[in-house]
Amino acid sequence: MLRTDDQQVLADRISFHEHELVIDTVHDVVSFRGEAVSLTQTEYKLLLVLARHPQRHFTREEL
Repeated sequence: MLRTDDQQVLADRISFHEHELVIDTVHDVVSFRGEAVSLTQTEYKLLLVLARHPQRHFTREEL
């Protein structure tokens, strides 16, 4: 876990469905069922935003 200056806790890994999908935010790596997933920088950033806010709805402009 990492802490920002305002003491907000940030996870270094985000996982879904019993670790089938894992986002390693330290190394900017995504894996699905243990296999590395090749993403562009833009795709990775979008996935990260959506993963960090799973209950939020975004407009195209917000993304």
